[in-house]
Amino acid sequence: MTNIKNTVLMLLVLLGSIAAKADTVDPYKRPIQVQIREHLKEISFDENTDKGIKVMITFTVTSKNEIVVISTNNKKWDSTLKSTLNYKVVNTDLDKYQVYSIPLTIN
Repeated sequence: MTNIKNTVLMLLVLLGSIAAKADTVDPYKRPIQVQIREHLKEISFDENTDKGIKVMITFTVTSKNEIVVISTNNKKWDSTLKSTLNYKVVNTDLDKYQVYSIPLTIN
């Protein structure tokens, strides 16, 4: 009987700790897309000619959590996007040196 009570108590403690961990969210972690958009606010886009342009950005994240843009699909904005984003620190759990692609729409 004591073993059953101890087992039930251990299960309740385990479930409680799992539930507490699940509710813990780091308020400083934002999706990578949001962080990249914040860095891109430094660029002055021409509202008349650049509005609605869609660019695919291919990048990786270094061991220091820095973005390195590998390529884009827009020759006009390639060098500007690379110089703006390269080596900017982001707060992310993405796998290091894995290649990622995200779409960007200039509004």
